[in-house]
This record gives sequence, C-alpha cells and structure tokens, in this order.
Amino acid sequence: MIKLVFPGRPMSKDNCKIRNKQGYYYLPMEYKEYEKNIQLQFIKQRPMGFQAFQGAVSLRVWVYFQDNRCLDISNAPKSVFDALNRFLYKDDKQISELHIFKCFDKDNPRIELTAEEI
Repeated sequence: MIKLVFPGRPMSKDNCKIRNKQGYYYLPMEYKEYEKNIQLQFIKQRPMGFQAFQGAVSLRVWVYFQDNRCLDISNAPKSVFDALNRFLYKDDKQISELHIFKCFDKDNPRIELTAEEI
C-alpha cells in the first residue's frame, strides 16, 4: 500500500477546458502545471524502488476543499488520476475499486490517497 498527499486546491480537468476561436477545447498552462506538480509530488513521496502497479488497483481518496463552494467530488480527483498515469500505475483504467470522500479544511486544501494493487 502507498499513501500520498497532494497539497493545494484540487483542480478539475473538466472545469479547466477553454474553447478557442475554431471551437476546439484545450487545457490551459495552469492545468498542465498542476498535473506536473502532482507528478513531482509523487516522485518525492514514493517508496524507494517503487514500480508502477501492473494489475488492478484499489484507491481510497479524500478530497479536502476549502469551503462548500467547491468542485463536484467526482471531477476533482480525475486530474490526479490522469497525472499519475505511468507513475502510480500504467494507466488509470487499472482502477478497479474507488472510494472518494468529500472533506473540508479551510486552511489546507489537498487530496490524500491510498493505493494498493488487488
């Protein structure tokens, strides 16, 4: 089992998309930096010698928002799941079991998760 904490305000991928003049959607640099930060935090926190999970994965996720004017709980961790592709697991389609908990911490918004291969 691996335990991880990603400090900062959770960012939803769906809420970040911007439409250009041609009608195509793209993700702004702020979102790309958020994903990169998740990956750097993972590298700092992973156990020595950790290899990405190869099989089915079980996740327990605690999403800490600053207040009630928050993101949809189902959208908030998706950014983290995508960012962890090739780091925690080969692909987030390996997630076979998922429990998400909505929490509040005015002073310390973050996402905490535990993961294990099942």
